[in-house]
Amino acid sequence: MLDLAMKSIRTLPWVQNSSVRGCRVLLRVDFNVPVEHGQVRDRTRIERVAPTVDYLVKAGAKVIMVSHFGRPNLVDANFSLEPLVGTISEVLGVPVTFVGDCFGERVCTVVNALPWGSVVLLENLRFHAGEEKNDPAFAKQLASMADLYVNDAFSCAHRLHASIDAITKFLPSAAGLNLQDELHYLGNIVSEHPVAAVIGGAKTSSKIPMLRNLAQKVDFLVLGGGLSNSFLRASGHKIGSSVYEPCDDAVHAVLESARKSNCCVIVPRDHVVARNLDCSAQTKQNKDVGEEDCIFDIGTQTSAEVAEVLGKCKTVFWNGPMGVFERAAFATGTSDLIRNLVCLKKEKGVSTIVGGGDSIFAIKASGYSAEDFSYVSTGGGALLQFLSVA
Repeated sequence: MLDLAMKSIRTLPWVQNSSVRGCRVLLRVDFNVPVEHGQVRDRTRIERVAPTVDYLVKAGAKVIMVSHFGRPNLVDANFSLEPLVGTISEVLGVPVTFVGDCFGERVCTVVNALPWGSVVLLENLRFHAGEEKNDPAFAKQLASMADLYVNDAFSCAHRLHASIDAITKFLPSAAGLNLQDELHYLGNIVSEHPVAAVIGGAKTSSKIPMLRNLAQKVDFLVLGGGLSNSFLRASGHKIGSSVYEPCDDAVHAVLESARKSNCCVIVPRDHVVARNLDCSAQTKQNKDVGEEDCIFDIGTQTSAEVAEVLGKCKTVFWNGPMGVFERAAFATGTSDLIRNLVCLKKEKGVSTIVGGGDSIFAIKASGYSAEDFSYVSTGGGALLQFLSVA
């Protein structure tokens, strides 16, 4: 079912091909942004919908934005979207009217009273159980106040929720500009060869479907982070006391897919290890990893090999850090990769596409921004799902 959900977003017509003047547009956005001490820590997802909002406002539509925020147990003031309105208005560059519910007479009254070209933000969709249940009745209530539905929330597109899936049964539907960009860049990862996919992070099982798919399409599959521990162990290498997932059969299926497709799989040959994150670190070859060693980063030889491989490519997709980059002692593998990608784009015109929250955080921690890459996706689970079926 999730595969069908991801495939269905590709068939949405572009919003530019819809007549929006004089329309009430229900715009699904993703404002589930990180907040600390009342301040939005990362504005990326808000910034990404600005072009769509600007387009709709200038075209003379009423823009009714809907989003979820966190995981509330129905109505919970701690998860209200109202405190975000000031930041959202600032980023979008337009006044934003907030309404404390997402359907009903009060919402319709406010929407109908506003002039064309206005922007409204409704309350957290997850305050209603029907949202996550993909309830048609809830979707119908959302649809009742609009003439057109526009999906601009790629990061939520893998979810069978009412504001993503069921809503399309009740309104003409279209893809927003951000969703179009995501589909374009992620859909064309393998269009210009040689292509390398650099996959890291801690989780293995959730990325196996994507890895199997990519192994059939890319020229190089570079593995790092905790994910590579599972591959090393399944291939007979020592990983000491490192974190891994026991999924040998799935790992071998990925490797077999790569073999059949002549995809070169690169796993770390050396590592930065320590007994724990607070102990002193040292670099060891695969054969020298001890029983009490924990692998926390790729080593310098592996970084050099990765740089050599990426230098042969015209396209590089990166998802997931190479190590525990939050700790300085184990950040070198990730920071070296980031610098390499930035240089490849700037000096050789390599297409560099990045996805995943940890990767984005690592980019910022290294002093770079999204502008230093060809494209940075807002998708997490949606990106994994999309690249599992693309």
